This record gives sequence, structure tokens and C-alpha cells, in this order.
Amino acid sequence: MRGAQELAAFLDELDGVPVVVKPLDSGGSDGVVMVAGPQDVPAVWRLVEGSGRTVVLAEEYLDGPEVSVEAFSHDGVHTVVALTDKVLGTGFVEVGHAVPADLPEPVRRQVSELTTALLDAVGLVEGPSHTEIKLTGRGPRVVESHNRVGGDFIPDLVRLVHGVDLLRLAVGVPLGLMAWRPEPRQAEGGAAVRFLLAEPGTVTEVTVPEALDPAVSLTLTAKPGTEVPPLRWSDDRVCGHVIATGDTAADAAARCVEAVSRIRVGTMP
Repeated sequence: MRGAQELAAFLDELDGVPVVVKPLDSGGSDGVVMVAGPQDVPAVWRLVEGSGRTVVLAEEYLDGPEVSVEAFSHDGVHTVVALTDKVLGTGFVEVGHAVPADLPEPVRRQVSELTTALLDAVGLVEGPSHTEIKLTGRGPRVVESHNRVGGDFIPDLVRLVHGVDLLRLAVGVPLGLMAWRPEPRQAEGGAAVRFLLAEPGTVTEVTVPEALDPAVSLTLTAKPGTEVPPLRWSDDRVCGHVIATGDTAADAAARCVEAVSRIRVGTMP
């Protein structure tokens, strides 16, 4: 899209379906905005121009929960290693993940087949990939895909649950330092991550309980004086995160939520 008129015309073409606008030159949900209707077009395009951009990508908004597919390709053969559940905050910013995704087997199969078909279509031959998919009422739909590992500590969750180190494989297999067996790795337990969030402002105090669940690992980056920006993209998550393991992904996610609820990051506007 190269202007407000093009954006309005695309919105009209979709006949009432919202549109998602995103930059062509960024990531981490930076600058991703939903246009609910024609009334939003002028304000959204002012945001685009305010960011110094003149061209953006516009897509049909896809309803439903989001998952990602962590895969590894070798000699053109794609292996789905893990499926990841996502928790979205404001502005489509991801604030949590859990492995393995809690999906019925038919949906897991649909998601996996859609991903491998996409990787075939784009010609990926070697290395990791991270594909984000929405589970819409019309079935799974691709949001975006990348020829890299996922961010937000997803490789750590995959390693904890499936025993596959995607980062090491990404370097070791192409160099002939590691072997790759293209076969599914069954999940053993579950793992999850949640980011610590706080109200925008200057951090005045950080309170951490004396003891956390032994299955929870805390990384705390906020301290008095840290500036917490509004949550607009991934780099605005400046307070830290927790990673937990459990018998299931739901168990691990619950431990994350419980730990986060006991950690206070106080701010002053």
C-alpha cells in the first residue's frame, strides 16, 4: 500500500473484513496495526507517515488463536519439530508461548501439512523455519514465515520438551558437524515462557518472592530507574521473563502465570 486511498480501496474490497497493516522493514510486531473500518484509515496512515514510511504491507485480518510451527529442513525434506501456542498482548505483541501447542490431532495434521506445503512453495532446502499460523473458522491460515528459528525463547522451550536444539542444528548440520534425522520427536512434558509486564513509566521498585517454584526460572531485567515504554513491539518488554516446565504445556503455563503474579514491578509515570 502506498497511500490512504489504496488502503481504503483494499478495505472496501474485503467488504467489512478488518485489515492488518505492517511495515516491510521491521519485525517483533513493530508498527502492526489493525484497521477495523474506513473510519480508521486516516489515523492509521498518519501513524505510517509518522514512522517515516511511505509503503506498508496490508493483509486481511485473520480471526482465531495463533500458533507457530518450528521446523527443520535438510535436503529439501521438512520436519515439523514442534508446535507452539501463543499469548498475544496489546498491538499483536506476543507476551507468552507454550510447547507443545494444545491442538486436536486433526488440527495438528492440518497445520503441519500447510507449513510443509508453504516451505515447498518458497523453495526452502536447508535450515530452521518459524511459521506463524492463525486457526480461523475457515481452517488454518498462514500469517508469515521465516527461514530462522523463532524468537522469544521458543528454541529453549523446544529443547526442553522435544530435546532438539534448533540453534545448534542451524549451524552444525550445514557445516557437516551434526547429523540430522528427519523424524518427529515426541514431546516429553511441557514448557512455557511469560514476559513480565508493567505500567509505562520509570521503575520505582521491584519485588520478588523469596522462593519461586523450582520448575520456574526467572530472568529479571527491570530495576529502579528502568524506563518501561508502552507495549508497542517486542523490544518494549524490558522487565524480564519466566520460563517453566511441567507435566504438560498447560501445567508449565500455569506455573508461569503464578510466578508472574507474585513479581511486582512498580512504576511511576
